[in-house]
Amino acid sequence: MKDVNYLKQNGFNVDSVMDSLGSMEMYDEILNDFLNGGTIDKLMKYKEEMDLPNYSIIVHNLKGECMYLGIEKLAQIAFEHQIKSETNDINYINTNFEILMAELRRVNTVAKTYLGIQ
Repeated sequence: MKDVNYLKQNGFNVDSVMDSLGSMEMYDEILNDFLNGGTIDKLMKYKEEMDLPNYSIIVHNLKGECMYLGIEKLAQIAFEHQIKSETNDINYINTNFEILMAELRRVNTVAKTYLGIQ
């Protein structure tokens, strides 16, 4: 597909990151790497184990990747999880985990559709 308007219509602020990335080819490469990072599995594992230090690292990395790619809504959700996991607020993590996962899955679906990966 590779229609940048599809990304924009789905909340990806591509224009905001073009100065730092330089080209859509670079954006596409980083977006593909983002999809192959195994973030969902890591988040589920660390949440189940209640390993909040490692959970915090994963959501911190997710936040940074999303900011770099202009995926602002997911970056904000990840940031909230990072702050709460750093203060050991397992109740917040448990209560809001599905919100994080739903947005991450939505973003992954949009990215895969854009890149033509099924």
